[in-house]
Amino acid sequence: MSRKLWIVVNTILAMTILFLFLKGTSTAQTNVSLDTRVYRDLEWLAALGYLPTHIAAIKPISRLEIAALIIEGEGRLTKDADTSKRIVSSTLSRLKKDFHQEIDIIKGLVPRQNFVKPIDRLRTTFMYQDVFKIPENEYGQNAFIHSNGLIDLSSRGQFLNRFGFQLRPFGLFGDQSNFEFIEAYLHYQSKHVCLGIGKEAFWWGQGTHGTLQLTNNAEPFTMLNLTSNAPFMLPSFLRYLGLCRFSFFITELEKNRGTSEPKFSGLKISFKVHPCIEIGLTRTFLFKRWDDFGDALLAKDENTPEGPGNQIGGFDCRITLPFKFQPITLYGERSGEDEAGYLPSAWASLGGIYLPAIGKFSQIRFRAEYANIHSSDKPDAWYVHSEGLDYTYKGRIMGHHMDRNSEDLYLSLEWEPHSKLRIRPAFDFEHRWSSQDLTLPLEKQRQYILTAEYTLSQYLMISVQYLREFVENKGHDLGKNEDNTRTYVSLQLML
Repeated sequence: MSRKLWIVVNTILAMTILFLFLKGTSTAQTNVSLDTRVYRDLEWLAALGYLPTHIAAIKPISRLEIAALIIEGEGRLTKDADTSKRIVSSTLSRLKKDFHQEIDIIKGLVPRQNFVKPIDRLRTTFMYQDVFKIPENEYGQNAFIHSNGLIDLSSRGQFLNRFGFQLRPFGLFGDQSNFEFIEAYLHYQSKHVCLGIGKEAFWWGQGTHGTLQLTNNAEPFTMLNLTSNAPFMLPSFLRYLGLCRFSFFITELEKNRGTSEPKFSGLKISFKVHPCIEIGLTRTFLFKRWDDFGDALLAKDENTPEGPGNQIGGFDCRITLPFKFQPITLYGERSGEDEAGYLPSAWASLGGIYLPAIGKFSQIRFRAEYANIHSSDKPDAWYVHSEGLDYTYKGRIMGHHMDRNSEDLYLSLEWEPHSKLRIRPAFDFEHRWSSQDLTLPLEKQRQYILTAEYTLSQYLMISVQYLREFVENKGHDLGKNEDNTRTYVSLQLML
């Protein structure tokens, strides 16, 4: 993205933030963690045309915003003559039960109260894997070889009307024991803007198996962030851009990276220019010193040795076509590393297609998603940088989980034969090129995944997952193959 364009975007954003902070009052909110099924439900309902104000590319979102989307979905359900689909009604009913307090607050049925909820969600998991491998998109958490026991607890609360907090301790038990907070943050609210400090995972982009710039593949970092609570209209003539959401963060990463505690910041803005079209701009950058922040923000001297550091900028788009005979959603991302001629260079791409139903079978959903960060001209352009500015945190890539110089194809089918049961077979295929010698054999990884989720009651859900993985030419060594398995059994309590 050009420097001049980002100056305009940043100026508009600064004016908007000031406008939102000065306008109105609100109550404290906490966000819904990324690894809940709520986001799959919202995407499905939006793809069917029930949530025209939903912006998908910025997550997490608050409980109050989800409650507002549930109300919106209910309104469109009652107005639509062709709404006999049992699965839509049951999904909205389940979401209403999960977010009934927030729905009542929006409707003015109950006052906004301070509270502490020591157990909001409790998940216990048994995992077995026959080789040591770190799971992807799992908050950077390790897993030991053979048997693992995991305990994941979430607590939340609010006080003084404007403050909300969430604590999420996580324990791993196997050959060794490990305990830490994977999320722990405090939010301060105005009417439209949330100021947060602490550890929290962000997901920026349209992909669901991964995104190019920011996911929960790495451990969440402690940061200062500023995010819009819900989609809003910009003032004056900017309202023609449609509903808007933004998110900004700044943090300091870990030591011992070749440069002393590099800094990391990012900005994402998304617009719902039409109920069926969402577009967004994203930029993240690592830099060495706090004094470099202004130059890094404006991409000054990006490709010089004294430049600010490692940067990624790009755009994304989602098009929802809720046709009655066959609804379809198309989405994509396009981002570049560094800069050339005032524009990103070394482009990477991600694209996907999502069918929330197949013909009249609303119980069946299909997704195909492809991502490519390999460039034969610049084999180490993505996620790699000199002077300790690799796009990683504690050794894990902060963007798409596939390794550098890779492409990834993900296919999944979800079947919901009953409102309490979901069965999801999936296939993931990765190609990895050698960064030293492109003539070396490709490393190929195939994963076959089968997941089943069963809701025992309003408060209890059990899920089982079996993963079989085949690796060919591991480490680009011809004929060196592996056959791995991983099994999960998880019991989740939601209060």
